[in-house]
Amino acid sequence: MYAGTFVLLLPAVAYWGSLVVDLTLFGALLPPAIYGLLQKILPTSVKYTGFNTLQTDPKASSTVGYHPTFGMMCAMGALLAISRVGAFRSLRSIPLRAVFSATGTVFLVALYFSFSRGGMLALAAGAVVFLVLSKHRFEALGNAAVSGLPALWVVSQARELSGLVSRPVSPQTIQSDGLALVEPLLKGLLLAFAAQLLFSLLVFAVKKFVPEGVRRGVRLVATVITACAVVVALSYAAATFQNAGGVVELRERITADPSELEAGAQKEDQTQRLTSVSAASRIALWQIAWENFRQHPLTGTGGDTYQLIYDQNRPANSESALHPHSVWLSLLSDTGIFSFLAFAAFSVGCLCLAFYNALSTTRTTRSRALLAGSAAAVTAYLASSTIDWNWYIPASTLPFFALAAVAAGTTPSRRERNHNGAENAGRRSGPNNIGSNARRSRFGFTRSDSPR
Repeated sequence: MYAGTFVLLLPAVAYWGSLVVDLTLFGALLPPAIYGLLQKILPTSVKYTGFNTLQTDPKASSTVGYHPTFGMMCAMGALLAISRVGAFRSLRSIPLRAVFSATGTVFLVALYFSFSRGGMLALAAGAVVFLVLSKHRFEALGNAAVSGLPALWVVSQARELSGLVSRPVSPQTIQSDGLALVEPLLKGLLLAFAAQLLFSLLVFAVKKFVPEGVRRGVRLVATVITACAVVVALSYAAATFQNAGGVVELRERITADPSELEAGAQKEDQTQRLTSVSAASRIALWQIAWENFRQHPLTGTGGDTYQLIYDQNRPANSESALHPHSVWLSLLSDTGIFSFLAFAAFSVGCLCLAFYNALSTTRTTRSRALLAGSAAAVTAYLASSTIDWNWYIPASTLPFFALAAVAAGTTPSRRERNHNGAENAGRRSGPNNIGSNARRSRFGFTRSDSPR
């Protein structure tokens, strides 16, 4: 099913890449995000889908039933929505830019309510790829801020509502605080919509009235300032890390028993989870999967057999586990080295093709924005799946293969290459040469060779 999605979409994305991205965004990712928000706004009317109960667990799991996967899907959606803003390059498309910015805010707020560390990691990993591949990086940063700052404001308001972020609280508080979320959420969406309208007008005004030489100088100065800020931030972070105990302290926190964290989280703000690096429970799952792979390196023990292996080797007083919470270790344990290498080659190959296609000199701004968003969402999925079992949830994995097809298959067409090549030649040789080429195209050249 997964491979079929990729194979069927691969030949289509060259012509309908934006359609595939939009269908994935609005058809596969946005409905779960809205459902997750409705779980917070109407907690007693919208079915709870987590592992515990509504009275003990404030995390939104949406239709997928697992809050880390839901968080990862929201990260994918946010990256796609923000990247799509940069694909619209005309004044008439400014309202669409505003709609996509508000959609990005929806995803970011829903991501927060998943309280998923893996979702935050996925967003961070995807954001790096998105910025690297974006053609207009400072505009991309502005688009991210337009969606992100209203989301942060909504989150700041939500943290004051104990029924949204804490347990135990009374059922009446859960219901009243859920309804209280509606006002800041609507204000945040309107703020994102209005901010994108103003930002888009500013971007188009700068392009129209500011000379290219001035813009190039401003970009150079801004790049230098940004680089200096990054160096200062990294230096400060390194100093803080060393003062906090360095690698030794980090290792202790990663291997610490997470039971204290979970017990505290039941009584306090769930955002404590987002600052924790404890991974002791996952490390135990990974170790068992790794040892099983070492015993059966070529074929593994068979598809979906990890639960049997874990039950035979699990620590005392631990619950059963279906998966090792890592797609890589799951492949190694269940099906051996060959399937692991096949999926690794597929993932790396898709990302390499995305970088190659996006950085092509013939790539238009619109198609590059699509590639940047798709590659960023693919990266987000892989980052989250390294520490979770998203692979076994089709609602999250099918969008991954659809976007992988966009990232790998959106290559510059022959007509696009000729069009951009003719434009570049026209700039070098002047308008008379363009007219000459246009006249020659009517006498013997094929349509794909004409510089249209």
